[in-house]
Amino acid sequence: MTVTGGFIEQCEQEQLHLSGAIQSHGALLVACGANIISHASANITDWLPDNQGISVGRPLPDSLSALAQQLKPEPGSRLRFVNAPLDGCHCSMILTRSKDQSVVFELLPVEGSDPEQAPAGRLHYFRGFASNDETQRAREQLTEKVLQASGFDRVLYYHFRQDGTGEVLAESVGPAAQGQYLGLRFPASDIPKIARDLYRQSPWRTIPDAPADNIGIFGRDDTPPDLSYVDLRSVSPVHRAYMHNMGVVGSAAFPVMVARELVALISCHAGRPLRLSLPLLNMLNDQVTSYALALKEFRTRERMNLLSAVRSRTDYWKHRILEAGGLVESWDSIGKRLLEEFGADGVVLETGQELLQAGLQAEPETLEALAAWLCSETNERALKLSDHLQADCPDMPLSEVAGAMALRFRRADGLDGYCMFLAKEETQEVAWGGRPDKPPEDGQGPLGITPRRSFERWLETRMGHSGPWPELAQLKLYKFRELLVELLH
Repeated sequence: MTVTGGFIEQCEQEQLHLSGAIQSHGALLVACGANIISHASANITDWLPDNQGISVGRPLPDSLSALAQQLKPEPGSRLRFVNAPLDGCHCSMILTRSKDQSVVFELLPVEGSDPEQAPAGRLHYFRGFASNDETQRAREQLTEKVLQASGFDRVLYYHFRQDGTGEVLAESVGPAAQGQYLGLRFPASDIPKIARDLYRQSPWRTIPDAPADNIGIFGRDDTPPDLSYVDLRSVSPVHRAYMHNMGVVGSAAFPVMVARELVALISCHAGRPLRLSLPLLNMLNDQVTSYALALKEFRTRERMNLLSAVRSRTDYWKHRILEAGGLVESWDSIGKRLLEEFGADGVVLETGQELLQAGLQAEPETLEALAAWLCSETNERALKLSDHLQADCPDMPLSEVAGAMALRFRRADGLDGYCMFLAKEETQEVAWGGRPDKPPEDGQGPLGITPRRSFERWLETRMGHSGPWPELAQLKLYKFRELLVELLH
C-alpha cells in the first residue's frame, strides 16, 4: 500500500524544528552561549515583568541567567520548574539545552485549562513482565491509567511495526469518544520519519488546541531557533489538518523508548481543547517510563532465553554436520531440519563453491535477483528481510517466492557465500484505519493537498506477501552464519 508520493515528500520536507513559531498557550525565550537573548516570542512581555528588561539582543536578566547555569551542557538536557523561581512571575518553566548550546526557556501556565480534568491520581509502577500476555495486559492498564488521570477522550497504544506502519495494540476510551481504533493499522506516512525523530528527543508532545493561532518568534536575524527539543513548537499545517480530519482538537503523545528505540506512542485525543499542567505531564511521563523500563527488562530476558536456545540448536547442527563428514554430505538431512527450524518453505546455501537448495526451489532468474538484492546492502554483516519481494527486490520475476531472509558470509579462504531462507505467499487480511492508498485530496490554501478524511475500518486482502520473519528466526540465522564460517574453512 502506498500513498501519493508528493504528499509524503511534502511531509518529510517540512522543517518542523525550524517553524519559527510556537503554540499560543505559552511563551518562549532563547539565549545564546554568552547569555544574550537571541530570540523571543511575540508575547514574551505578557509573561515576564516589564522590569526584567527582556529584549532581543540584550543580556539575560540575572534571575534567568542563574537558572540557565544549572542546566547540563549535553544537548537535550532539561530542567523543569512547576513554579518558576522568579519575582513577579507566576508560571511554570522548562529549560532545554539546544544542539548549538543555546538555552530555550518555555514559559507555561501553572495549571491545566480543563475545569473537569480528572485528578492526577497515584503513580502506578510496572514490574517485570513474565509473558507476552502479561505485556498486553500492561498496555491496556497503561492506556486506562493515562485516560483516567488526564481527562482525554481516547488513549491509544500505537505500536511501530518493523515496516514503519503503526498498529493500535491497546485502547481506552471515555464516554465522549466515537468509534474504535483497536487492532487497526496505519501507514508509515501518518507519522513520517521527521516526526518520529522529534518524538525521540522529547518526553512528551502536547497540542492543547490545534486550531489556535500560532505566536511568531523574533530574532536578531532571520534565522529561526532550533526547536527540536521544545514542546511549545508550533503545529505542522499537515498535522493540524490530520487532527481536524480525525475530529481531534487537543492531543498529547508520550514516546515509549526501549534501548533508545522508539517502539510506540501513548497517543491521547480529545474533541475539545485540553491542556495538561506540568505536574500532571511529569506524572504521566513517569508512568510511561515505568512501563518502558519493564518492557525493556522483559525483552532483554526474552532475548537471553532465545540466545540460549539458539546456541543449543547450533551445537546440535554442528554435531550432525561433522558426524556426516561435512556440510555437503549432510545436506539432505540438514536442509530438511533447517526448514523445520526456521519455519521456511525453502533454503538456499551458496557455499562459495557449491549451490545447495532444499524445499521450495528458486528459479535461476529468481536467485539472480535475490543475490543482487542481498548484495545491495553495503553492510556485509547486515541481515536482509522482506515479506514482499515484488516490492522490495528490484527485477524480481514472477515466482512462488514471496519473502526472504538472508545473510552473507566470508569464508576463511576469502570466498563469499550466502544463506537465504524463502517463504511462499500467504493471503493476508489487514484492517486499516482508513484506506491507506487513498490519494490525498486537493485542498484550498497553502497546503494544496490535505491528508485523507476517513479513518473508518478498511479491510485489505493482501496478495504477494509472505508471513513476517520472527526475531527468533533472525537470531538463529546469525548463529548459523557463525557455524558456516567455522565449517567452511
